[in-house]
Amino acid sequence: MFLVTDKNNKTFGGFSWTEGSENETDNPNYYFRLYENLEAALYLSPFFGHEEFNIWVAEGYGDCLEERTCKKFSKVKSISLKEVPHVPDEKRIITAILCSMSLVKNDDFLKWCSLYLKEEDRSKESAFVIRESVSETDEESEYFSCALPLLSCVSNKEKVASLSAASIFRAVSDSIDVGDPIDLNKITKIVSFIPSKDIASMFS
Repeated sequence: MFLVTDKNNKTFGGFSWTEGSENETDNPNYYFRLYENLEAALYLSPFFGHEEFNIWVAEGYGDCLEERTCKKFSKVKSISLKEVPHVPDEKRIITAILCSMSLVKNDDFLKWCSLYLKEEDRSKESAFVIRESVSETDEESEYFSCALPLLSCVSNKEKVASLSAASIFRAVSDSIDVGDPIDLNKITKIVSFIPSKDIASMFS
C-alpha cells in the first residue's frame, strides 16, 4: 500500500515519517490514509492538499476505516520511499475526462470530451462555454459535480493537478453510489499507454 506525505515527509496532524518508522493514533480524525495502488495515490493526492508530495510504500495495522478511494488505519509503518513519477497535466485531464464520461450523459459535455480526446478542440473558450451550460443544469441529479472541476482545470493551467483530482475523486465517489464503481487503476493504465486519439475511438 502507499502512504502520501508532504514534501517534508509529514502528514496531517504533524506526524513525521522515515524509513521503518511507525506512527499510531487513537483519533479517527487523524487515521492515516493508505492507497492500494500507486495510480490512485498519484492522481488523487492533490485533492487532499498535496501539490508537492512524497510517496511511501507502507503497511497499515490496527483499526481500519474503509473510504471510497482508500483505507485509513490507526497504525502505519513506512517501509521505503518511492520515486514519484511525473504525471503530465494532459494525462491528468484525460483521466478526469474518462472518469466523468462514465457518469455524465449530457450530450454537449460528451461532445466536448470527444473533441478534447481527438485533439480537435482543447481551447479554454470551449471549456468555459460547456462549464456555463453545465452549471445551469441540476448537478445532483445529473452527476455534474465531477464535470465542473474538470472543465475548470482546462481554463486554469496552474491548478490542473488539484482540479483534476477533485473531478476524479467526485466521479469515483458517485460511481460507487450508482452501483457501477470506476476502475481508476484501469483508466490510468489506458491513459498511460494509449494516445488520446485512439482513446477517443475506444470510448466513442
